[in-house]
Amino acid sequence: MVMWLVSLAWGQTTTAPPDAEIVRLREEIVRLAQKNAWAGVERLYGDLVAMDAVLPCDVHLYAAEAAKSDGRATLAFRRLQRMTQPDPNAEPSVLTAWETGQQEIATLGQQFRFVAIHVASPAPATLERPEPPFAQLERDAITRAAEVLAQTRTFRGLLPVGSYFVGGEQVTVEAGGDWQVIAIGFK
Repeated sequence: MVMWLVSLAWGQTTTAPPDAEIVRLREEIVRLAQKNAWAGVERLYGDLVAMDAVLPCDVHLYAAEAAKSDGRATLAFRRLQRMTQPDPNAEPSVLTAWETGQQEIATLGQQFRFVAIHVASPAPATLERPEPPFAQLERDAITRAAEVLAQTRTFRGLLPVGSYFVGGEQVTVEAGGDWQVIAIGFK
């Protein structure tokens, strides 16, 4: 208590105020994103989320880019959805991030669909796309979904629109706003 009073008398504080730490972490995320250091962005975003702070749009946008760099389309989409429309007088970078984020949500909504895939035994828990898409995020999302399906026999998340073989059966993931359920091997 005495140390705190002495600090106040000298105009110093013993710990940085939470807002200052949020600003510092945000600036660090911007710096790391400019270097494409997505693992660092991921780590710092986790720190900010743990603080339960209201974050500006650019932070969510960079965190979505970090998720996309690792093929986690669902996580990227969810992070973009966390954006709240900024005040019209906000920093230009925040306003631009809002607009970019809204465009990204629309693009993901056209290229992907939320699917729930369940494969019952004895069908193989496989996911294959005969003609892989060109875009890296789409290829990475398919790879990640196939890995999860092989391990758990279930996948829930975003999958690119297109034709697949799931558990040896041909299925088509069609564009749409609601969840598409794909159940293989159930009678």
